[in-house]
Amino acid sequence: TSYVLLPITAAIITTCLSFTPLFMNIGGWHGVMISFLPPVIFLMLGASLFESILILPSHMSIRLPKIFMGRSRTLGAQLTPTPRSRQKTPAALKPAEQRVRHWFLAWEAGYGRLLQKAFKRKYWVILAALVILGGSFLVAAKTMKFTMFPRTESDQINLVGEAPRGMLAKQTAVLVQPVEDMLKEYLGREMIGFRTQIARSRRGRAVEENKFRIRIQIVPRGERKKSSKQLIREWEEKLEPFQKDFEKLNFSRQHWGGSESPVQVLIKDNNDENRRACAEALAREMAGYPELENIEVDKPITNPEYKLAIKREEMKRLGISASGVKSTLRAAVEGLLLYELKGENEERYVRLTIPEESKRKIGDILDIPVENKRNYLVPLKSIVTVTKQTTPANIERQDYIRTLMVFADMKQGTKKTPLEIAGEFEAQVFPVLQRQYPTTGISFTGEIFDTRATKRDMLYAVIMALALIFAVLALLFNSLYKPLIIMLTIPFGVVGVIWCLIGHGMSVYGFFSLIGGLGMMGVVINDSIVMLTKLDREYDRGGHKDMSDTQIAEIAKTRLQAVLLTTLTTIAALFPTAYGWAGFDSMLSEMMLVMGWGLIFGTMITLVLVPSLYSLVQDLRHTLAIPARATCDGKR
Repeated sequence: TSYVLLPITAAIITTCLSFTPLFMNIGGWHGVMISFLPPVIFLMLGASLFESILILPSHMSIRLPKIFMGRSRTLGAQLTPTPRSRQKTPAALKPAEQRVRHWFLAWEAGYGRLLQKAFKRKYWVILAALVILGGSFLVAAKTMKFTMFPRTESDQINLVGEAPRGMLAKQTAVLVQPVEDMLKEYLGREMIGFRTQIARSRRGRAVEENKFRIRIQIVPRGERKKSSKQLIREWEEKLEPFQKDFEKLNFSRQHWGGSESPVQVLIKDNNDENRRACAEALAREMAGYPELENIEVDKPITNPEYKLAIKREEMKRLGISASGVKSTLRAAVEGLLLYELKGENEERYVRLTIPEESKRKIGDILDIPVENKRNYLVPLKSIVTVTKQTTPANIERQDYIRTLMVFADMKQGTKKTPLEIAGEFEAQVFPVLQRQYPTTGISFTGEIFDTRATKRDMLYAVIMALALIFAVLALLFNSLYKPLIIMLTIPFGVVGVIWCLIGHGMSVYGFFSLIGGLGMMGVVINDSIVMLTKLDREYDRGGHKDMSDTQIAEIAKTRLQAVLLTTLTTIAALFPTAYGWAGFDSMLSEMMLVMGWGLIFGTMITLVLVPSLYSLVQDLRHTLAIPARATCDGKR
């Protein structure tokens, strides 16, 4: 138990450290959603460490019941020499445990011979590994792209439509009825339900009464045969006869996390005219862009408004106070509260106001007299000026500045990512608009903003995780070069991830691929820890240089079983989720796929490259005549 305590503890700690950066809220609120992973992993691995070093060893001293004692004695007898006359020579009569061990020993011997051949060409082996590493990263830089949620199978579909202009909400609802009837056919099969909203924007604000939205909730992907794309195509075909009744009828999939559109632009300006004009100009540019569709300016509905300005000089001459004007207007429009009557169940309020028929026109309001200080009545229109204008029913602000949103969807089949489109607009379109509207702020938000923040946060997270893992390994092994050899498997694990994603047709990787890669860093080095710990403890540093490679190969081959079991058991746990054998989830599938294939490639590197690098270090030590030093277990 004490012999394996160091590698077990190092493997557990480094795996935990690789998930520690998830506490940094990588990707904003998306990171908050996955912040539950580290505590669960820490508890599981902590319990595993406790069980393996305290409970599992005690199992060796458990006395078996009598029913098993005969078999136990038989197994024990195989460990002691027996007379030749009592030995059963046919291979078929050998115990199963002995046959399996003999079979695996042959593989260990073959692995040892392979290592000895590799050690003879260790410089070429290391060079080939570096070429594979550099070439893979070069391929990734040229062919792979990042977007937040590239392959998310949505459970919500949105239908945005517009009836002919001028229709009231009730008329729009009647026109939408055939669309709802078509959707009802899918209830209980592919659809859970839907909700229709008339005269409401995607953010719940009031808009024109001829506009409507239908939010369709479909069943989870693992419980339906058709994908969301197939359902949209099928519904578009069924609604083809109704297209003539609508000005607009467009389906779109809800992006994971609630974002309806991958391209969202925030327009900021307190000047209403500039803000609206800039948004309309941007919408026209987007409409002419071949990769975008379903352009929408989320402008609120506007209402007529009368703005009254006080003539201060006239008020001063006539002896009228501003508070008197305010009280008169309040009494005329909404009533002036005089007192309230307490009832048994509710209160009743008594207000002073004017008849309803006198409130219908602005001219009638302006004819109301205001009392001055000398008890004379002066018409309200004599002391105010009236300006008629339109104002939005709802006002959205960010940082105390009024805002407007412009949305766009990506066309099916486009090869560009939202990040690439954002870069092109920022380089070509935004400078032109800002010259026309210098007081207006234009910036991308939503998925594009989250994607950029995630890439930045992920870079910091990787640096932090690598630094923590290196520090812990350096303390545990009391060395600086040994952690470097162990951590070399991390970039080669990334190589496995690169070719895994390319091989699965996933050249566009997403947020959950990054999270899976972050977790892979801690898992993939476990095999290297097991291998290097064995080499470090059993290698005879006082031996002759000519026997160094043979000695390293003989030690390393004894770790083949442990390395393969560590990898295969982890893969057996990851792949059912990665490939959806027991139910598919796009988030977990992407994470497990990255971790699984990164571990496979990292294991291959561990079995060949780590012993080769250790052999190279020992060659340098012999060449430089560096004296042997005491190790942690007393060997020299």
